[in-house]
Amino acid sequence: MWMLLPLVCVAMAQDPAPETDPPPPPPPPVDLDPEQAAKLEDITTEGLEYFEPKRHLLPQEPFAQTDFTAYTLEWGEVKVGLASVSVGLLPRFQVSTVPVLDALRVYNGTVKFDALRAGPFDFALGSGFYVLPIGGFTASYMSPGLTVSMRPTASWSVHVGGSYLRVRGSGFPDLDKVPRPLYGLTQAQLDEWEEFSAELRADSAINIAGDGSTLRIATDYRFNRRDSIVLNFSSILSGKATGDASIPLLGVGESFQQDTSFLQSWNATLSYQVTWKQVDLRLGGGYSAYPLVWLVQANDVSYRFGGETRR
Repeated sequence: MWMLLPLVCVAMAQDPAPETDPPPPPPPPVDLDPEQAAKLEDITTEGLEYFEPKRHLLPQEPFAQTDFTAYTLEWGEVKVGLASVSVGLLPRFQVSTVPVLDALRVYNGTVKFDALRAGPFDFALGSGFYVLPIGGFTASYMSPGLTVSMRPTASWSVHVGGSYLRVRGSGFPDLDKVPRPLYGLTQAQLDEWEEFSAELRADSAINIAGDGSTLRIATDYRFNRRDSIVLNFSSILSGKATGDASIPLLGVGESFQQDTSFLQSWNATLSYQVTWKQVDLRLGGGYSAYPLVWLVQANDVSYRFGGETRR
């Protein structure tokens, strides 16, 4: 066998490798005559709209909704709604306020930070703040909490959130400092109040304290980038409020305590959500333990602008 090895090497050396065909020559350049080019008609607005992508034909966007989810507005994006104004102040961080309440001296704000995104899960931290100063009386409200958004499928999301409620108030109100829409007194009644309000404030005090916890569960199914269905449920799991009022001039010296249960505060709604390029519209109905509370949760309209995607 060793004697055959040189013969095999010689045969392999004499067998040339097959030649490949040379690449085809490039096509000759096309001689274009600008004089023979036809001018296109002017493009109209209707013509541009024909080529604009239609949102109901585009893939759905799971991060479009920010009011009941862990998601936030884009950096630089602004959302102006019926009740509130929200701004994407930083990446994954937004702040909101209710201008109507600010005008009535109920100073308020809400912050939310989408702190962690792990696959289909988002974890957001947030809190709401409300302060009502009425002369010598100041009431405050705070609600720190956590919201988790998860996407079981590409078109379906579930959102679960909870928060702790803390309400405090102390002092004695001065109706002269209260905006007129917040009370129902006539001018004559207000004048009578002003006559002895200074004497009342000298020896009187009101103290209130409230603590509780809330639960919110929402789910949305998105048919496309424009149309979706939202099911929303919220309630105070438990709450307790205590207080005392001491008004010697009126012979008032009372304490009170009130508990709020799950059955007294639940709110369930079903809505149809339409998300256009800059306008969001949510219409629906529902039922709540307190009459008509479901209206705010089931219905909303807002206008968005700014942000990288909007631009």
